[in-house]
Amino acid sequence: MSELPPIQSFEEFEKVTLSLAMPFKSQFAATWFHEIGKQRPQRDWLVKNLILAKTFGIVYGPPGCGKSFLVSDLMLTCAAGTLLPQGQRPEWFRYKARPFGVVYVVAEGRDDFEIRLHAWRKDHDIPLDAVIPFVFLPTSIDLRSNDADAKKLANEIKGLSALMEEKCGVGVGCVVLDTVARSLAGGNENDSHVMGAFVINCGRLQEHVGVTVVGIHHGGKEVGRGPRGHEALHGAADFEIEVAGATADSPNTWTVRKLKAGPGGAMHRFRLRQTTLGEDSEGDPVTSCVVVPPSATDDKAKEKKKGWRVGQGEREFLDALAEAVDRHGVMPPSDLPLKSHIALLARVDDVRRIYTEKFSATETGTEEQIEARLRQRWSRASKKVVDWKLVGSKKPWLWFTGKPIQDFRLRGIVDTVPTYVEPPDDPAALPPSANDELPEIPE
Repeated sequence: MSELPPIQSFEEFEKVTLSLAMPFKSQFAATWFHEIGKQRPQRDWLVKNLILAKTFGIVYGPPGCGKSFLVSDLMLTCAAGTLLPQGQRPEWFRYKARPFGVVYVVAEGRDDFEIRLHAWRKDHDIPLDAVIPFVFLPTSIDLRSNDADAKKLANEIKGLSALMEEKCGVGVGCVVLDTVARSLAGGNENDSHVMGAFVINCGRLQEHVGVTVVGIHHGGKEVGRGPRGHEALHGAADFEIEVAGATADSPNTWTVRKLKAGPGGAMHRFRLRQTTLGEDSEGDPVTSCVVVPPSATDDKAKEKKKGWRVGQGEREFLDALAEAVDRHGVMPPSDLPLKSHIALLARVDDVRRIYTEKFSATETGTEEQIEARLRQRWSRASKKVVDWKLVGSKKPWLWFTGKPIQDFRLRGIVDTVPTYVEPPDDPAALPPSANDELPEIPE
């Protein structure tokens, strides 16, 4: 070993020791700008255009809307993709996916969950001896007090992932927490520290195990208000899917409310079909539900429906108008001559307030940015529905004209609606009516 040169001062000592130090190595995977040119830009999708690998998302909605059935259907479909012939990919609501393993944490209702799995297997003709990479953990996990349970869960996932690789050829790609509330171990979901700890522990699972984490949660008091609890949950989510139960106007729906890797807003319809699996010891039927997406038959039936087909933006406006008529509708004033079948009107201010309350919570950005986007959406949707004569407008009033709208129940209309007129092939091509006063959000 060579001797160190004589050192006369601290500066000389520092210079010598630095010359003998090991080369710098980043502890945080630092990547130089010029190095990205060697990589091909791509996204690692589990479900293309819906769920990325190693992300965090929330599926939320009111009780009884079918959110747990929907998520388990998605996860089982992707796990069962390992049974498909080589080269084929699983498909869910027309989204292409790749086969991956699933760990589903069932914090409550183990018996019901098992019955749900039996129903799904029967509905999809999965052989009794078929092994797919789907495992459920019938236990509650505390992801808010400390990281002890998160570490235990991470180790469990690593072990299960190795077994799935051995048996099915894929490792764990997604972990489902059903529900977020149960994973908070009694903590206040409106508390920033409680929800922040939950988000951090979910991040640990993403980082240390390399999985996507999906939490099933309750929604706010109103549709479109986002997931319940502290806003830290909404802020941390890479994607959010809102599930709504069936109504008199439409079946169950799920809507992509947030997607950092692409545009949100896509809405899909589904139904829950009850299926009987057998009888219990007393001879009563044992039943559960399976998710039924739109089929080719449903699509043909939809094409034959009478009424105007409207997009998501116009439907949001119509929903707000319908709610305003239901809650604040008044009879037409004497100075506004309308046809006899129009029984109730709503004030523009009421519609605008409801519209803002319903859809501002799912937007991101400053108040000014959110207001500008909502103003633009309102203006675009209101112009279309008035131009198409679906909605009448004369300040300060709005009302449904009586023209049928597909999958939508009109409000404020009596039975003597006018004769239906088939809309043109391209309603958007209609010129605006110079006589219609379009409702605008004031500056």
